[in-house]
This record gives sequence, C-alpha cells and structure tokens, in this order.
Amino acid sequence: MPSVSVLIPIYNNAQYLRECLDSVASQTLADLEVICVNDGSTDGSLDIMRAYEAADPRFTVINKPNSGYGATLNVATAAAHGDYVTVLESDDAFPADACQAMHEFCTSQDLDFCKADASIFFGDGDERTFTYLPATETEICYREVFDASADPGRYFARGGQPGMYRLSFLRGAGIVYHESPGATFQDTSFWAQVTFAAHRVRYLAKSCYLIRRDNPGSSEADGSKVFTINGEYDFVRERIDEMEGIDRQKCLVACSYFRFRNYCWSIGRISPKFRRSFVQRFAEEFRALDEAGELDRRYFAPDELDTLHAIMADPDGYYSHEWELPGRVAQLEARLREAEADRDRLRAELDAVYASKRWRVSSSLASLVNKLRGRGQ
Repeated sequence: MPSVSVLIPIYNNAQYLRECLDSVASQTLADLEVICVNDGSTDGSLDIMRAYEAADPRFTVINKPNSGYGATLNVATAAAHGDYVTVLESDDAFPADACQAMHEFCTSQDLDFCKADASIFFGDGDERTFTYLPATETEICYREVFDASADPGRYFARGGQPGMYRLSFLRGAGIVYHESPGATFQDTSFWAQVTFAAHRVRYLAKSCYLIRRDNPGSSEADGSKVFTINGEYDFVRERIDEMEGIDRQKCLVACSYFRFRNYCWSIGRISPKFRRSFVQRFAEEFRALDEAGELDRRYFAPDELDTLHAIMADPDGYYSHEWELPGRVAQLEARLREAEADRDRLRAELDAVYASKRWRVSSSLASLVNKLRGRGQ
C-alpha cells in the first residue's frame, strides 16, 4: 500500500501536462501512486499520460468519457490505495518536497487532513515570477491541531489545493465531489465537507503547491460561469442533510458564512454585465437563509456585516454604489488619461514641427512674401 495517492484530473492540458507529471515523478517521497484520470481529452493529453505510465510503474491511467472535474475526482478517489491522498491540477505543479512535507506533517500528528500554503506563478523559465499565497488568514490554524467539526465557521480558507487527506477519513465521512458540469468550484463544496467532518486538522506554513495563473483555458480565467458558485453551495446544503456524525446547525451557519465570503469574491470575478443580477440573487438567497435561522452574525467581521446588511437591504443600491459608479468613474478616468496622452503626443509633434529647419525656412519665406505683398499694394 503506497503512502500517498496523487490524483490528477486531466482534460485538454497537453501544453502543461509534462511539467505537471515531471513534478510528481521527481518527488522526494518515492512511495507514491499517481492516478491520472483522462476526462475525455482530445488534444493529445492521453498519449502523454500513457508514456508516463509505460515508463514509471507508479503511474496508472484511467480513461473515460468527459463528465466534468467532480466526477473525474470521484473516480480517482475510488481507485486510490494510499494512506493519504492529494490532488494536483494538470496545469499546476508540486515543489520537489511537497508530498514528503505534507505526509510527514499528517502522520506525525495523526491528522485527518492538513492544508498547506501555495505559490502563484506566471510565465516560464527565467521569466517566471512567484507570489506566496497563504491558505488562510486564521493564524490559529497553523499553531496547533484543532477540531474543525466543533466550530467549522471559524475556519474559512481557500477551497482549492494544496492539501493532503486521510483516505479512510474521506470514505468514512462519505465525502464526495459535486458532479456538476465542467471544472469550476467543485473543490469549494469538497472543502466545506471536510471542514464539517474533520476532528484533527492543522495547516502547514510551507508552499507545497505551484498554481499556474496564466493558462487562458483555466476556470480561473472564465468569467462567464456566473452562478456556478451558487450551485456548489446548494450542493453543500444538501450534503449537510446527508452526512452522518456532524453538527447540523453548526454546519448550516458555517455554510452560510463560507457562501458569503465566496460570493463577495465572485462579484469581482464575473463579467460586469452580470454583476447586478448576481448581487440581486445574493440578496434573495441570504434573506432566505436569515429567515431559516442559518445566519450566525458572530462569524462576520464588522465590515463584512456592513456589506451583508447593505446587500440584503438594497441590492440595487449596493451594486450602484460599490460597482456601477466606481466602474463609471474608472471608465471616465481612463478616457481622460487617453485624452491627455493624445494631447501630449500632438503637442510633441507640433513642437517638433516648430523646431524643424523646414518650418523655419517656410516661416521665413512666408514672412518675406507678406512683406512683398505689402509693398505692392
């Protein structure tokens, strides 16, 4: 039985796939199984996977028709044999010691899961730049082992990778990915479920994941999936009624707080033409949650409460004040900068004409002609 199963869902990422798979093959923790699940790729990704499978016995390829990110990871998890599992996106990569660091962190403290920090990167080769990305601003998560299930609303964090999860914990709690279409936000509902169910958790203050942010095909770059995040939290709400051994009321109010944080982030992500309708739906959903007793305002910071109450009371007014007017101001400022740049350019061209020899000669001739015309009158 391997120590760690690395689960890699793959759909049309041939451009970046070799770097991803190389980063797994070269891990300092050698006791791995690598489960590559091809989700109906049409760009040559499957051939790349097969080459790694043929060269390294730790690699296994599962080929299936396209069914989306969530369904693909459910297939991968079902096939896993490791004590722990971790997920790697096929356009991202691991630092060389990521699996070893997370595995030692989990096993030394008997964790249900650990969450680690990451680094965002842009570009390639010597031009690549990195920005450190903490998993959460909640410092207690790094300091000690905590029981997330006892008060899940305290532990908001990024929903995505990196992390390492005890496989028996995931299966025992019945945690699954939402099998919604495409590849957007399914890690959000997964993250909420593990937070509801885990008793032994700690965060690792080390970058164990390299997140590519310049892939134009990434879901991060797709602003058209406006209401996908709403569906993920509706799925979480359903899972609260289905999961056993969790505190239902605590999970409901935690779900509402997590929903609020992600909705606020989504307002800035989506296409501007959909923002008003998104804010309106935001308000409708949270009024309903409040009426159902699923909002616990103790989790909200004062500025978050101000935002929540403003949206619930007057979504159109909030949209106009926070997004429409600032957007209009930004447009006008941009137009003004363009006009000033055009004015400066035209002034420079005019000054160059004034300073030219040709202009000086033309001016002198014009002056002479005018004088001669004056004498002839």
